[in-house]
Amino acid sequence: MILEGNERGHGSELARHLLNLRDNDHVTVHAIEGFIADDLHGAFLEAEAISGSTQCQKYLFSLSLNPPPGPAVSVEAFVETIVTVEKKLGLAGQPRAIVFHEKLGRRHAHCVWSRIDVNRMKAIKLSHFKRKLMDVSRELYRTHKWDMPGGFRDHDARDPQNFSRQEAGQARRLKADPKELKAIFRRCWEQSDSRSAFAAALWEEGYMLARGDRRGFVAVDAEGKIWSLSRWCGVKPKELRARFGPEDELWSVGEAKAALKEMDARGASASKAKPDPEFERRRLALVERQQLERTALRTEQEARRLADTSISGARVARELDALVRIYGKSGCIVSDNGTEFTSRAILRWADQNAIPWHYIDPGKPQQNAFIESFNGSLRDELLNEEIFDTLDDARRKLALWRYDYNTVRPHSSLGNKTPAEARRTLEQFEGSAPGALAQPETDDYQNQTRRLSS
Repeated sequence: MILEGNERGHGSELARHLLNLRDNDHVTVHAIEGFIADDLHGAFLEAEAISGSTQCQKYLFSLSLNPPPGPAVSVEAFVETIVTVEKKLGLAGQPRAIVFHEKLGRRHAHCVWSRIDVNRMKAIKLSHFKRKLMDVSRELYRTHKWDMPGGFRDHDARDPQNFSRQEAGQARRLKADPKELKAIFRRCWEQSDSRSAFAAALWEEGYMLARGDRRGFVAVDAEGKIWSLSRWCGVKPKELRARFGPEDELWSVGEAKAALKEMDARGASASKAKPDPEFERRRLALVERQQLERTALRTEQEARRLADTSISGARVARELDALVRIYGKSGCIVSDNGTEFTSRAILRWADQNAIPWHYIDPGKPQQNAFIESFNGSLRDELLNEEIFDTLDDARRKLALWRYDYNTVRPHSSLGNKTPAEARRTLEQFEGSAPGALAQPETDDYQNQTRRLSS
């Protein structure tokens, strides 16, 4: 499985890219964990809002997981790989979103983490992440006994026609095959032993050799697009200079564009083989039918999402699963008798996780004084003070208030520490402290435990 990651900002653009159905037959949002929002746009907007309190511009880490052609990789295997990667990079416990793409029957995945550690309000440093991802990728090939690419075993044995995501994006914008483009530039390089021969070979393919502003040797096409020759030929800049000499005597990019525009000439591009008509007809019919099903499913999910703004028991269970994954199981959970807590979804969740769930007596909120105090603070300081224009605006303001409550404001009940500082103190005692934060007054809670009937 090939793993490619990068640090980035512009969460809205990333969300649009991950939800893009133009280049994919199916898009499935598998999980959004650790965020207040339950959609990609809202989650990445929340991460951006929190990063505003730091100097970090690239507040997200995006990972793509591409399995080898042939083997069918399960969703569970993708998730296990994601868990391995986040532990390797130090991102365990960070908010994350997982999205699956399917095209022509082949599935790949994307995972995006927030890099901002809200306890320290600093971005998590991802040192040597490319090398660490390569280590994980090699181990996956060995574990699953997949055919490992030669470049993974020996860097010098890599296929020179392999292309990066950046190269694929440049080719896609021109509606061209990146592998064919790589082969063209590589062929020009291999058959040329002088600068004049190299320039002639490029010209035959419709490119003019020029001097780049920052990239050394470049090629310019008739539309004025610039192609880095060290990148597309798969060689280092010093190898280009060793064979062809310094690039100082070449035309600049501006001069090459002017010359191409004046001559108005470009070699014909290689024609593409037409796909089998019957296969193409069946593929288009399958894609159309599945897109209709996906549209109906998205409509249903959107209706459920809007209804989910009034929190249901199933939504609470999903959030509790995320909290257990990050912090581990709680010894006991205490709540009021709201319908979202007394639903069968919550009773089933408590049974499956073997966590006692105690309900306070009706009309006695003082039995759960800590959460009632928190609810009062949230109501008085945020809900009664702010005007929310949209749901996204509400999520952004709630994220900022949560950051202030947890990491900035001292609490007298915690010895004038912030909750983040109090948590670090507890962690220093390996999860316990000399004085517990809350003590039950009586043993009456045991009589309030509810279980699913057998």
